Amino acid sequence: MIGSMHESPPAWLRRIGPAAWTAALAFTAILLILALAGVSDPRPPGPLRVDEGPAQIAAWAAWPSGVSAELLPDGMHLMVKQPGARAYLIAPWTASAPLAVEAAARWAAGPEESAYGLWWGAGPQGDHTVVTVSAAGYLAIYRVGTDDVTPIREAARFPHVGRGDALNRLRVDLGAEGAVTVRLNDELVMSFTDGPPGDLTLGVLVEAFGQGGGVARFERLRVWGPVEPIPQP
Repeated sequence: MIGSMHESPPAWLRRIGPAAWTAALAFTAILLILALAGVSDPRPPGPLRVDEGPAQIAAWAAWPSGVSAELLPDGMHLMVKQPGARAYLIAPWTASAPLAVEAAARWAAGPEESAYGLWWGAGPQGDHTVVTVSAAGYLAIYRVGTDDVTPIREAARFPHVGRGDALNRLRVDLGAEGAVTVRLNDELVMSFTDGPPGDLTLGVLVEAFGQGGGVARFERLRVWGPVEPIPQP
């Protein structure tokens, strides 16, 4: 006789269901714990060589002349005053690939279209590469040359940008063969090939758009990999 469609499944089949759900939940929990512990984060290419806070960053050289960098109780404030201008701070050492550099910063004041971030290369007056985010949720990557600016990633919204005055962590990994990987808040943005590797200067910047200047607050900068102090005159 054919059994009823409403008959209960065998006991062994009923036991499989809860067991499978329990195993799946346990596996998901393990993955979550590993992620929170940083196991899924990219491995730094070398030992941590630089870990500087607001007081150290405020002492970096500024470019161009007249740039305002001020140490306040809540962090180091870097200001750009003119629309379309950039204000740079230059770290007092050179670095060489392979290395990783990470800056933690947030927007402090001014139009949310203005941007802040990291730069590396021959220096503010030479060829260099820039990655910035804005309080409006945009992220851009571009190369600055003597006479031109070349987009690598056009300014566009990126879902993991912390908006407003939320903290953002920009990380750039530079490979020995010119490979570059950009991450924001531990999320991959993109990878590309930059110029030939060599001794690099690097630092932070603020770029003004819209109707006025802007102020960003830089809280921490870390570098994993070889660094050498720049000789002072």
